[in-house]
Amino acid sequence: MFCYINKETEVIRKLVYHIRSPHIHQLILTMLSVERQLREFNLPNSTWSENCKLISKVVETLSNNAEEYLDAVHKFFNELCLCYPNDSDFVKSIVLVQDAALINSVLSLMDNKNTASDAVKLLDQIILGILNENKENRDFYNLATGKLFSRKEVFYSLLSSESLILVLAGTKLIQTFVKHKLINHLDQGLIYCLDLLVKFKWSNVIHTVICDIICSILRASDIELITQLLIEGHLTDKIIDALNDNNEVGYRGHIRIVANTLRACQIPVICAYLQSNQRWTQFLTILDHLNETQISYREAENRREQLRREAESSSVQPQAPGTVAT
Repeated sequence: MFCYINKETEVIRKLVYHIRSPHIHQLILTMLSVERQLREFNLPNSTWSENCKLISKVVETLSNNAEEYLDAVHKFFNELCLCYPNDSDFVKSIVLVQDAALINSVLSLMDNKNTASDAVKLLDQIILGILNENKENRDFYNLATGKLFSRKEVFYSLLSSESLILVLAGTKLIQTFVKHKLINHLDQGLIYCLDLLVKFKWSNVIHTVICDIICSILRASDIELITQLLIEGHLTDKIIDALNDNNEVGYRGHIRIVANTLRACQIPVICAYLQSNQRWTQFLTILDHLNETQISYREAENRREQLRREAESSSVQPQAPGTVAT
């Protein structure tokens, strides 16, 4: 069979065209498994997948009809990554074949409401998964990341979209870049996320994702990213202003989680910065009341002021009858 395939390479193109069929999908994987066994014993026809440019044909099929083939191609590449070492040339070719055609196809899918979320999953599990396993191969890693971030406008357009579906895909994309330690390639990605908390006041899913992004950065003690959140993103002001909003909003609980996580940060330089921020230090008393009860920011602020007056009154000792003040 492999002799025939090596001579008639178009057979593979036809098989790949039907890769959405579970039977064809499994057939190609079985053929690859046999190829690995042939290669182990140095037997003939052990390079049919390279001769027939299998990976190129799969990526080409996705490029030509991305929406229709996205799920099948994702499953196929996922199986390959499980069967082959991630640092093998065969697996690395998934990312860079045909001038990084897979990356370009995934980026093009992010403009579509129907495919944006699945495109982010493929990027996370396949492309970035392969990159993460090949960080030591600097030539491959730098080339692949360069291709990926050459179109930053795609990522920013997701975050600035008016569509809740695309914005959610954008926030999950930022979450993915944080997980793979690639967020530094997106200058303003975190800043966009902070603003989205307020923009979408009742989207619990978006609030949850953004809260997870910020808290994971704070807990990871990444000084560079925390500094960006505090200085460029004005995180403390946005926390206080959000909790001070008297309008009905759905993000207060998530903002409180972020506030408490920031408060728990133990990095000396960050602690020193926060202690020098008078508005933040005054806010911490209010945060204590917000944590203890379900009262609003204004009620917590009034409670703090009441306690302050009571403390001042108790410090003034009453004079005994008949005494004259000096």
